Amino acid sequence: MKKILLIHKNDNLLAKVRDILEHHGYEVTARSAIDREVRGAIRSHAADLVICDILEDYDNGFTVLRSCRLLSPPVPVVLIASRHYDERILEAISLGMFDCLSRPIDTDHLLQTIKRAEYFFNKQREGSIASELVQRFKIEMVIHTGDFQLEAVQKVVQDILLNYTYFETDALLNIWLAIEEALQNAHEHGNLELLSEWKDESGKVEGKEVSLFEVRKRERLRDPAYAERTIRLSLASDEEWLDVRIEDDGPGFRKREVSGSVSMKIYGRGLRIIYNLMDRVSFNRKGNRIRMRKRLPQKKTA
Repeated sequence: MKKILLIHKNDNLLAKVRDILEHHGYEVTARSAIDREVRGAIRSHAADLVICDILEDYDNGFTVLRSCRLLSPPVPVVLIASRHYDERILEAISLGMFDCLSRPIDTDHLLQTIKRAEYFFNKQREGSIASELVQRFKIEMVIHTGDFQLEAVQKVVQDILLNYTYFETDALLNIWLAIEEALQNAHEHGNLELLSEWKDESGKVEGKEVSLFEVRKRERLRDPAYAERTIRLSLASDEEWLDVRIEDDGPGFRKREVSGSVSMKIYGRGLRIIYNLMDRVSFNRKGNRIRMRKRLPQKKTA
């Protein structure tokens, strides 16, 4: 996944992201608008991945999503949105968005997202016959907070889903997005006890201005009291359901804060996505374990 098409109206952000990607060996075509040349590049598979903003003009992102979804093979799309998600993000997910980045762009998150997109789409093209042999499965993972790497967890989860289920591409992407949001919540809000409000406050790390959220995150990852906590992830299937459970060692949260309403503050973005992507969602009494279920598709017939 070396060729990336980058579309963003903000020239400063466009230049910043382009510099980051080119520094890491990617071939980048950067544009500030969707013109005839951009449409032609998408249709001709001139890019392996598209990064597009939906900050100022939602139609741009949706136009790209629809175009890339119709390609064969499809081209993954990563969107750049504002910090506060709204209904448009749920619509983007329904159109096959791979993932969404929020401003300010974090370099590590950007590069990890690209690598995860590459792994998913390459792995999907390989195909598998293992699902013919496995009728049900149960996998359990234990991840220490200090060692948490989303990319590594994704590889395990997506290998399982690609090999042992019959989910279509869009469904696989949706399931992973739900799992990703739940894992991030368990990691950051659960085990590290970070507050979302800190993202709107500033701090400094090594002389650079970053969010207070990032400052506290780095501090707590160095503190054994937080870093040695674990996240438990289990994936299981029977004849009807995929069952996903994620539990952390944090203090939990009150049930009224996870009701699925628009007014959710602590876990708002993640839970709105999860409730919309999974068929059934529930929590334990303490609020540190989430259970997500998705009905399994039937085996394809010739």
